[in-house]
Amino acid sequence: MAIAGANTSALVSWDTFIGYDAGWSNTTGHMNTFVGTAAGHENTGGNYNIFMGYEAGYHNTTADGNTFIGTSAGRDNTTGENNTFVGYIAGYDNTSGAYNSFLGVAAGANNTTGYQNTIMGVKLAS
Repeated sequence: MAIAGANTSALVSWDTFIGYDAGWSNTTGHMNTFVGTAAGHENTGGNYNIFMGYEAGYHNTTADGNTFIGTSAGRDNTTGENNTFVGYIAGYDNTSGAYNSFLGVAAGANNTTGYQNTIMGVKLAS
């Protein structure tokens, strides 16, 4: 059975993990809120993050100050900081891009390393 926040250090506090596997790898990260199955799963030392939705922020490891809301929003983000992604798979492929705001279904889904972008709307399949 996977327990939310199972690996969190006793010295770390102010985290809230709700959902199967939410915050599973968190060891030293603090002041995070992860809600949803596997939200923030690989976060180890990222701080001040809010991930809400199935696999939102799944691959985040050490990035700080992100807000990802929606199924798989910011899923591949590992080190990109201060991003806001709202919508189903918004910012999905972002790995290290920072200071981005993506709003809408698949908005910014293919951005990987871009900085200071604002994308609003729905990305249609090509």
